[in-house]
Amino acid sequence: MNPALTPSIAQLRDIRGLDPISLWPLAPGWWVIAGILTMLVVAGLLAAWWVHVWHQDWRSDAHRHLRELATRVHQIGAKEVAAQLSELLRRIAMARHGRTACASLTGEAWLDWLSAQDPAGFPWSKRGRVLIDLPYAPPRDQTRSAGTDPDSLRTLIEAALPWLERDPPPPISRKTVEDIDA
Repeated sequence: MNPALTPSIAQLRDIRGLDPISLWPLAPGWWVIAGILTMLVVAGLLAAWWVHVWHQDWRSDAHRHLRELATRVHQIGAKEVAAQLSELLRRIAMARHGRTACASLTGEAWLDWLSAQDPAGFPWSKRGRVLIDLPYAPPRDQTRSAGTDPDSLRTLIEAALPWLERDPPPPISRKTVEDIDA
């Protein structure tokens, strides 16, 4: 062995340690995870917004339609108001009680069912007759029907609002309703 090639102990140095790993810039794997998490958060927020805006409760949709109908009572004819209100009432009743309970009812049976099931006890069989007569009346008979004035139609629209409550109030007795009408 050649002594010139062998290092002396004085020439030897310790093994130098590795440089510490920095936190920034991130490794590519962390960028992928951050991108996936960002996309998941954005997708969740969009889904929540979509459910809130486009899939509102049927009650809020029906309430909006009733409010629009109440504001247009003076603008559109009584026949149109009665037809739209009748359709809305049927939809609300089917949403609340099911299709089999009320979808096949017509005429007096429909009004009697409305009176019996109304959460506020409104006398539909007495005051709602315009809903079954007016949409089918010839044009000359529309103005002679009782209850075709905008105020009585607005009363019918307001009577439909308790059907939209989540926990309906107990119905008032028929005697009280008859005293109010008298």
